[in-house]
Amino acid sequence: MAGRSTAAADHGRSSRWLDATRQQHDNSTQQFNVDGSHRRYIMSAMGRSWRNYKSILTRKIRALVKSNDVTRKLEALKGLKPRNIKSERQWQRFIKERIFVEFKLKSKRFQKMRSKQTNIHRTSRKGMARLRHEMVRKIHIIKFIYY
Repeated sequence: MAGRSTAAADHGRSSRWLDATRQQHDNSTQQFNVDGSHRRYIMSAMGRSWRNYKSILTRKIRALVKSNDVTRKLEALKGLKPRNIKSERQWQRFIKERIFVEFKLKSKRFQKMRSKQTNIHRTSRKGMARLRHEMVRKIHIIKFIYY
């Protein structure tokens, strides 16, 4: 049962994220005339910037929540609110989502996964298995020619 409720909550978050992304896309196409070849790069850069900003905000929120002074904490949280968020309710929802236990567990799980990554993926579109296959094939060809 817990998996279903988490999936429903994730779906709600992702749909809000998709709405925000669509709005960003609409704003960018209204202000700039971008051809199709550059649109993908621009949108991925915007997505990276947005994720980095949310990550920085999350770290600041968590640090403030750990502090003991309640009045200073509330003032500091209000100071962190971005200018483009009009509704105080939307900001409070974001804070609650970021300090929620399930979000922390999910964050820890992905931190562990990232720490275990030893090979950074730098093989273009091939993938590690295909690159290994090509390298082994080249070694066999070289051995056949020279030996």
